[in-house]
Amino acid sequence: MASSVVSVSQMSSSAAFNSSTRSVYQIVNVGGSCGNSSWRTCPAPVNVSSSMSTSSFQVLNVESSAKSFGLLAVGNSASVRASGGASSKSICPGGGIVPGTRREMICHAKIEDAQSEEVPPMTVEEQAGWEQRQKEAAEIKDPADPFQWRWTLNWNQITPNIIVGSCPRSPGDIDRMVNEAGIDAILNLQCDLCFDALKIPFDAIRTRAVERGVRLERVAIRDFDHADQSLMLPVAIRVLNSLVGRGMKVYVHCTAGINRATLTTVGHLTFVQQMDLEDAVASVKSSRPVAHPYIDCWSEARRRLLDGRKDEVTRASVELYETRLQNGIKGTKETDWFDAEKLVISRTFQRYLETDLAMIDMETAWLKRKFELDHQAATGGNGVPTKDSII
Repeated sequence: MASSVVSVSQMSSSAAFNSSTRSVYQIVNVGGSCGNSSWRTCPAPVNVSSSMSTSSFQVLNVESSAKSFGLLAVGNSASVRASGGASSKSICPGGGIVPGTRREMICHAKIEDAQSEEVPPMTVEEQAGWEQRQKEAAEIKDPADPFQWRWTLNWNQITPNIIVGSCPRSPGDIDRMVNEAGIDAILNLQCDLCFDALKIPFDAIRTRAVERGVRLERVAIRDFDHADQSLMLPVAIRVLNSLVGRGMKVYVHCTAGINRATLTTVGHLTFVQQMDLEDAVASVKSSRPVAHPYIDCWSEARRRLLDGRKDEVTRASVELYETRLQNGIKGTKETDWFDAEKLVISRTFQRYLETDLAMIDMETAWLKRKFELDHQAATGGNGVPTKDSII
């Protein structure tokens, strides 16, 4: 049984929070039977020596739960100390003791079948990303509630087939995601810059996913880039819908599982399932309180999906109007039109799904037949390898 060390340092994630709700600060038990992980605010920063990669950080402990790691707040007591060799001890959430001579507080979480891996120090690029997320968060969250973040593997289930979480950073993380979340597929939304900033061994992670029978798809979307997220959102939704449409349980992640992953999930709920935007966002945030999708990107993607399709929306609106009258349902022209827009977009993604499934079926049949033909050529058609095929 190996152990993996996770530490918490400078603020991260696309953690701009909804100013109209305090749900982001919801306290969630992260005990041994907890179904998922969550986040909690921390009361005050603890200064560390100048040799650290950040000038200050809030000490957080990480505990293994039934579904994921969680971040637990700690007070200014025995669990918190500054660096400099103080001979103190830190108490892990599970009751274990960590000898206290390190600059960062750590808590060991056991991971089955994983090699001992330590989260690498923050790179300059990763630090810049955390600072950008801190800037976004500061614009709408209560400054009286400072909180800081650094990567840990955590997730929340949004629908029966969609889980949103942070990124895996090692092959061992894939094992945890499969063993604990029961996933069949992964939709990775990170761009190459994300891999570089966090030093993520993507090839090794992809190989491990294949070994575990997990389909890993990737739609590269740039973090913090509103234009790129507007452009790539329909592509991400299409891939997600293709996976969900085949009955897979999909783990959707960006880097922190706060911005791009939640935006894609909101897009799926609205563009595919025809949910109202407000209901979709509320549904995602109720399951993952730190969710902060860029709604302006959603709006721009929606506008582009409807651009030049007025006649199609008009026909759908008439269709909905006639159905409404036949069933004695009250409504207005405005609601009919809005519902018609949702219907047109949903039908578009249904056509995408049909196309994607047909391509998969054809590719499967083609690969099967190609294998048969190659095998025949190698065996002379009688199942016995030919002389030329033996090297």
